[in-house]
Order: sequence, then C-alpha cells, then structure tokens
Amino acid sequence: MTWQYHIETVPYHTHFQKSEATRSLNNFGEEGWELVTAHLKEEAGTLTLFFKRQHPPSPPVSKRIPEPSRKTPPAIVSVKKSRQ
Repeated sequence: MTWQYHIETVPYHTHFQKSEATRSLNNFGEEGWELVTAHLKEEAGTLTLFFKRQHPPSPPVSKRIPEPSRKTPPAIVSVKKSRQ
C-alpha cells in the first residue's frame, strides 16, 4: 500500500470556529484524507494539520463495486468444443 501526504497550515486563535473546522475536516474526509496529527504553534498563531490517504485514492463508497457474498459459490461455466 502506498500513501500520499498533505500538510495544511491554518490560522489559529482563541475564538477558533469549531463549526468551520468540522466542515473543513469533513471535506478532507470526503476526498479520502485521514487526519494523522496536528501541531499547534501558539507563538505563530497557526495550526498545522497532517493528513494521509491511500495512493491512488479509493473510489467513494457509493461508487465501489460490491464484493460478492462469500456464501455464494463461484460460477461454473462449461464450454463444449464443436466438431468441425
């Protein structure tokens, strides 16, 4: 498995808007990004977020081909050769 990484630095202040942060993180999640860690630099007033995702990204859940049920045996196909 190969990983792709993304680093995002955003301004941080004491009245940080949780609703905006949640919306932003959900947007990254929809694109397949997973938050690995965050680093707060209070003196700089920034928050650095470190993300990773599979590379190439997996298709969205709604577009994935469903896996066959393990209870269903594999299809058996017989082919007859025709005589010429």
